[in-house]
Amino acid sequence: MDKKQLKEQLKEHLNRLESNKSTFDERATFECLYDCLEAMKALQKIEDEEINFLKKKMGPYAYPQVSTFNKIGYAFNQARKNSFSKMNPNPLMELKKLSPFENNARDERIEIIYEDNFETIFNVLRLIRNNLRHGMKEYTERSKQIINLANKILYQVVLIYNGDIKSQESFKVSSLVPYIGLILLGALMFFYLFGSLFLDSDDVQKLPKNCGWQYTPDNVECW
Repeated sequence: MDKKQLKEQLKEHLNRLESNKSTFDERATFECLYDCLEAMKALQKIEDEEINFLKKKMGPYAYPQVSTFNKIGYAFNQARKNSFSKMNPNPLMELKKLSPFENNARDERIEIIYEDNFETIFNVLRLIRNNLRHGMKEYTERSKQIINLANKILYQVVLIYNGDIKSQESFKVSSLVPYIGLILLGALMFFYLFGSLFLDSDDVQKLPKNCGWQYTPDNVECW
């Protein structure tokens, strides 16, 4: 899929998510949220490839700003700092308490050591998805708790990534304000110190001190 198709697909998943709100089906909600995450990861991969291609073309002349930016990781960190920390209980901490997570079919085991490691958290979400689709024969109370926590985490990440909270831009216009102020201040100082060089000329008539004056159609005359 190209970038445009992936964005359309992501929009469809978001619409499904909105329509699922009324059903209160945790498993269906998790499926929608994880589908959003999959589309986001595919978009991230394309954007990384575009940036790497640009850096390769520019070679040593590439600007420092030309670098990959993990929007998903950024969205996770913003959610961790601004959303999860205000929730009681914190879903990341609660999910950590329930680790390790296992997938017996693949002999896979993941333990959350640091809840701020988004790659570990997303690997846990992937394992939960695999268990839900293929290996979860019995939907226990622990399973319900895990999916409920996973939904809270994924929902905030998807929300921030897709711009409902304006926090995923790597470069904000507001960061230019101090520089604009300095440029304007420098321009004022320049004209204050050197403006006379531009304003004074032979064409400007200088009036003697204590001269009463008046405008005429052609000039300024003393009287």
